[in-house]
Amino acid sequence: MSTTDQQIISPRTKAALQHLRRLKPLDGYSIERYLASSGRLQVRLKRRNVPVRDAGFEDIVLDGSTGRVVGLQVLTSRGDAGRGVVLIDDDGRICNDDSQIMVRMADAVVSTTSSVSGSQRRASSSSGMSSSAARSATTPLSDANNELLLKYGLAALGALVALKIIFAALNILSIILLPVAFLYACSNCPTNDSFDAKRE
Repeated sequence: MSTTDQQIISPRTKAALQHLRRLKPLDGYSIERYLASSGRLQVRLKRRNVPVRDAGFEDIVLDGSTGRVVGLQVLTSRGDAGRGVVLIDDDGRICNDDSQIMVRMADAVVSTTSSVSGSQRRASSSSGMSSSAARSATTPLSDANNELLLKYGLAALGALVALKIIFAALNILSIILLPVAFLYACSNCPTNDSFDAKRE
């Protein structure tokens, strides 16, 4: 999700996304915001770039009282409660149950700017292992390693050239030997008159 998408989604959706990323950091959760056929902007929760549910929601919230992530389909006119379906259970499992529940907006966790930066720091520290591996993969090679790499590369290139020469020579040899083998077979082939079925 781009930084502009993060600015567009609600603080409650940000909090739910941060919770999911902390709970299951390797599941690749993201939020997609799109224009539904009804003309309303809706959000959809994605796991590894695949939507958890086909339907979109008005908002996606983390219910602080139960720890579940809920996709809100309808908000009350006062905005103090909403009805929706549970997307992710409190233990991080995807919930396929379509039963609807009510969520009080007072129980919904709201993201603040400081918690966003804190979660980004936590996410970057949790991915520290992968970033350090990436840094070590991009460190320059020493002169001895470069020399060894160059030696092996030249040996592989020399072997490739030698194989190409050998196969070209075999190709030429087969072109020359094919007519010679045909002439030899024709000259040594017995005539039809020499064939005796009784003796054979």
